[in-house]
Amino acid sequence: RLGEGQYTGDHSFLWYEKNKRRIKYYFAMRLFYGIVQNDPATVNSLEFVDPFVSDGDVIVDRNVTFSDIGQELGIEFDGGVGFNLGFGVEYREFFRLEIEAYQQKFDFSSFSGDTVTVIADDGTEITGVPVLNDNSDLDLAINSLFLNAIFEYKNDRRFYPYLGLGIGGSGIGTSGFGEISPSYQGRLGISFKISDKILLETGHRYFSTFGAAEYSFDLFSENDDRRTFEVEQNITTHSF
Repeated sequence: RLGEGQYTGDHSFLWYEKNKRRIKYYFAMRLFYGIVQNDPATVNSLEFVDPFVSDGDVIVDRNVTFSDIGQELGIEFDGGVGFNLGFGVEYREFFRLEIEAYQQKFDFSSFSGDTVTVIADDGTEITGVPVLNDNSDLDLAINSLFLNAIFEYKNDRRFYPYLGLGIGGSGIGTSGFGEISPSYQGRLGISFKISDKILLETGHRYFSTFGAAEYSFDLFSENDDRRTFEVEQNITTHSF
C-alpha cells in the first residue's frame, strides 16, 4: 500500500537516473616491456627443407620430415616491447569490465639443453643443438584478445591500486598470428590520476597459456640449409 507522496512511476527508469552517472566508458592505450619465462619446449617434428650436409656428404634427402621426436629443447628469448588497446566500462568507480587486444614480440636468443637427435634413412644418426646464424632472424609474436575484470580502489588521493584477471585467446607464432591457444592473465598495479579524464597506469602483467602452445620456426645450418622445427611450449611472460 503506497503512502501519500510515494513514488509510483517506472522503477527501472528511476534506477537508471540514479546510476547513469556511476557508469563510465573509457579507452586505454598501454606500452610495456616483457620477458619470457624460459620453459623447455618439446620438439614434435623436424623437417629438412634442403639437403643436410655432413663432411661433404649428403645424408638426408631434400624435404624429409621426422615426426614424433618428443625431445626437449631449451629456447631462450630476449625481452621485447609490446602495446595494447582496451575499451571498457566502469561501474561505481571500483569495478571495470574491459575488452583488450595486445601484441608483443620477443627475439629468439639461443638454444640450449638436450640435443635433438634423429636417424636418417641410411641409419646415420644426426645430433646437435640448433644454433642461430646470420640468416636466422627469428622472433616470437603473441597476439591476444582478452576479456578482463578489474577491481580498483579509488580514494581521496590520486593513487588508485588495482587488481585484474583476464581470459581469452592468443595467436602464437613466428609469422602471422599463429595457432590460437587459450590463455589467461593477471594484472596488478597502481593508477595515477592526472585529471578527471586521464589516468596514468603502471604495474605488472602475468600472462600464460593453458597448456602448451604449438608453433614452428626455421633455422639455417652453417651451409645455409633450412630446417623447420615444430615445437610445443608453455608460454609465460612477465610485463611491466
